[in-house]
Amino acid sequence: LHSFYRFTYPSFCHECNDLIEQDFLFCSICIQQLPRIASIALPLSKKTSLTVHALSSYDGILRKLILQKNSGRWRNFRSLAQLTADQLSLEDFEPECIVPVPLHWTRTLWRGYNQASILAHEYGKIWNVPVFEGLERARKTSFQSSLDKETRALNVKKAFEVKKRYMDLIQHHITNKHVVLVDDVMTTGATLTEIAQLIQRYQPTKITALVVCRVG
Repeated sequence: LHSFYRFTYPSFCHECNDLIEQDFLFCSICIQQLPRIASIALPLSKKTSLTVHALSSYDGILRKLILQKNSGRWRNFRSLAQLTADQLSLEDFEPECIVPVPLHWTRTLWRGYNQASILAHEYGKIWNVPVFEGLERARKTSFQSSLDKETRALNVKKAFEVKKRYMDLIQHHITNKHVVLVDDVMTTGATLTEIAQLIQRYQPTKITALVVCRVG
């Protein structure tokens, strides 16, 4: 059945159009040619920072694949999660809880899914750790891409909360755990910083962020 499906619906590398395995995005050669980008640290306070790991820069074919989220191509993010986990050499990463960046419910309804949630659940399978979806975007914010750096921080200020029905569970998932925040793209880091500062209240041992692409 798998052979028949592959023959009927073949997959091709999004970069060079060579025939590849189902659920892959690139051939092995094009994967190696993806431009790598270094991890960075975002300050959370005078003593703490948030390390952000990214597969590549937000450019070229990866940018095109991510922007297809607006046309319902949610399966891209399952493949992007596997690609990111495979290609990043994260020594001693060992996440204990994965938290996707939430969308406002109106945006989730309009798009039909939250791409960060799809990424998070794929990472959960890869590392065999729970996904905690107990955060919500309490107010609808403007698209970050339409704002400058200073306005982006104000746009997401106090925009996130713990869902009321998860208040009794958050310490079990967060306290004394290595928490990994997940999103598809990081621009200035304002959203990740705001959520990390919220999570800090529940005393995790460590907070890390994992994104597919980072601007800059």
